[in-house]
Amino acid sequence: MSMLGRDEHMNWLQGLKVGDEVTYHSRFHGDIITTIEKITPTRQIKTADGKTFKNGVCRYDSWTSFHIHPVTDKIRQGIEKKDLIYYLDSKLNLNQLTIEQLKSIKAILEGDDHGRKSK
Repeated sequence: MSMLGRDEHMNWLQGLKVGDEVTYHSRFHGDIITTIEKITPTRQIKTADGKTFKNGVCRYDSWTSFHIHPVTDKIRQGIEKKDLIYYLDSKLNLNQLTIEQLKSIKAILEGDDHGRKSK
């Protein structure tokens, strides 16, 4: 989420242009980064993933709305972490690994350097 005050956020919105990256938070998908595809004369912002934001807000339904914010390193890292966890969870079948592979994973989790004890 943005740490900008209301006036700063409105100024940031006014400065956006086609091609800029923005982010919003979805309850089910977490932080999402998308690109601005179009800005209408009334300053409605249309994004590459099909959302339309007016004054920085997209009404999804009567209960849900999304607010766009600047993309930060913290948001990028959070998305990368979520993607890595999803990838590893989908690929890792512990029952198919050898004892040596399992020991290597254990060593990494315990902070060892590739199975060698840290000094």
